[in-house]
Amino acid sequence: MENQKDYTKTRWFALTSLILSGVSIFVTICLGVLSFFLVKSVSNTIDSFNNNQEIVTLQPRDGDVIIQEDGSYKLLQLIKIEDIEFTAILQETRYDKDFKIENRVDLFNSNNQDWSNRVSFGYTIEKISINADKIMNLFKNISSIVAYIDFYESSDITTRLDLDDSDEFKIVIFEENTNLISNTVINAKSNKTYVTNSPEHIPNNGVNYAKIRIEIRYKINEMIFSSSVLSNNWLVIKED
Repeated sequence: MENQKDYTKTRWFALTSLILSGVSIFVTICLGVLSFFLVKSVSNTIDSFNNNQEIVTLQPRDGDVIIQEDGSYKLLQLIKIEDIEFTAILQETRYDKDFKIENRVDLFNSNNQDWSNRVSFGYTIEKISINADKIMNLFKNISSIVAYIDFYESSDITTRLDLDDSDEFKIVIFEENTNLISNTVINAKSNKTYVTNSPEHIPNNGVNYAKIRIEIRYKINEMIFSSSVLSNNWLVIKED
């Protein structure tokens, strides 16, 4: 009888051990499967996150600059000749020799001759316009935009006349610290009239060669630098 009791206890002990081993194996398998799907889910989430990220690459054009501003990098797409639209005709107006004498400027008078008896000429350009998107995008980084009508003595580009700032034919398109923002000027007239070195017997012979030049002053991190945009083509002088 005693042996039978021992045998029964041994059987129950073996059965209990078997059940516990089975439960342990089942739990291990469940944890393994759960871990697999958890890792896979996290991996898929990370892959999905990475795939949905927009990678922004700054690709400057020739002449553009990348600056660091407010802790991040910024691409400044500088104003180019293709961003400028202008009328290729320069209207010439003839004035009598006594017209606003104080505003007359002698051009190419290298010998300081007396040209007081000569007529003078004023000039008007119909339109100059700069890409509005560029103006708005660069607004915080632009100090001024000024257009110049440069006069040349001949078709040789080395003959450009350097005039005093007050005597130049210049058109202010944009100035810092103004409430008015404009990207276009219409019918801009020269403040001065010009006397040329043409022989007096040739009537209405004013400036024959002129080009348009745009000077832009940029502000970058408390620094200011100037950039020039020059048209490759001569303006057509139209006599009145």
